[in-house]
Amino acid sequence: MPDPHDTARVSAETQRPPRFPIAGRYLRDAVYGATDGTVTTFAVVSGVEGAGLEPRIVLILGVANLVGDGFSMAAGNYLGTKADRQRTDLASADCVPSDASPNPLTAAAVTFATFAVAGAVPLLPYAVGGGDGGVGGSTAGVSAGLTAATFFGIGAAKAWIVRTRWWQSGFESLAIGGAAAALAYLCGRLLADLA
Repeated sequence: MPDPHDTARVSAETQRPPRFPIAGRYLRDAVYGATDGTVTTFAVVSGVEGAGLEPRIVLILGVANLVGDGFSMAAGNYLGTKADRQRTDLASADCVPSDASPNPLTAAAVTFATFAVAGAVPLLPYAVGGGDGGVGGSTAGVSAGLTAATFFGIGAAKAWIVRTRWWQSGFESLAIGGAAAALAYLCGRLLADLA
């Protein structure tokens, strides 16, 4: 039988406000940008490795992904956030923008920044080691390890802000990112003959 004191403790923990309440407005944008940046960039790494292409291709496609996809994500977030704010303002009687609504430009900047920073992690071993395993072993293996740590860190940081179990959120993000990487590697293997 559960201890009633434990239930009260858990209930009290879940009712506490999130850390950094002002920044919490942009938590969704940060988690979304960081996760997508890491997933898509490591998908490039996985696909190139799966296809057996030259490691320098990882840097070329990875940087193009960081800039192009990062900007696309930020632009889409800007337009979506702006549309949400317009809908909210239209629905309110006085049509005054809500202070609780995220600023579209800030939301876009947070998305792009977290996309670029987290998305650069899978490329670091290729940039530093040149793709030849010169950073202490297999470049792809080092990239995979750093990427796994990044996925876990994104989930753990989010959980810390919203006061949930950091390890559970970390493993959830790691599992989602790992599934995306496995799919990209499989695609690279299946399409390797086209290269």
